[in-house]
Amino acid sequence: MKSLKQAFTNSRLRRLTAFIIDMGIMAVLLTLLYKLFGLPDFPVVMAAMAEANSKINTPEWQSLVNSSTAIFNMVFIQSLLIYFGYETVTQILFKGATIGKLIMGLRIVSQNGNRGVILHYLLMTVRSFIKIILMYLLQGVPFIISILSIFANYQSKAGYDYIVKTVVIEKLKGKDIEEEKNKLIKRDMIADA
Repeated sequence: MKSLKQAFTNSRLRRLTAFIIDMGIMAVLLTLLYKLFGLPDFPVVMAAMAEANSKINTPEWQSLVNSSTAIFNMVFIQSLLIYFGYETVTQILFKGATIGKLIMGLRIVSQNGNRGVILHYLLMTVRSFIKIILMYLLQGVPFIISILSIFANYQSKAGYDYIVKTVVIEKLKGKDIEEEKNKLIKRDMIADA
């Protein structure tokens, strides 16, 4: 029972809440971009899928399904690229935090204390890129894997955090962030040994 309580720590729930906030912001951003520029065009996807569904058991059904799938993929890629831009820009502007993480008092930091700022920002961009590539290749599966990973390890790290050696920490008030980061690194080194 204690391990279940540990899985649902305040920081993990805050990280999940930050993700939900970011997805809400993305929904607003995608809607605004559609209203302003017509892209990504979700109504066209819905219309294509509705047309395919209305023609089930007809000779043109398979071509309509193929067409609606191609339209969906195009809109999905556009949405992922917008998400990548949002996450990359906000993480650079807010020094390791998206708007959701900023609201929830979280920040992405490097596990390597010797990593320079430019390299850290580059690796945060790589982290975001890995995330969208996984979302594209595996559709919704990376979200589920990330959630399970975040709740399964004591540092609340997702797979892409392991790849670029980052950790999401709480912004500390009255404490030194470097001190807290060093504690996490030491715990990670002990766990890896």
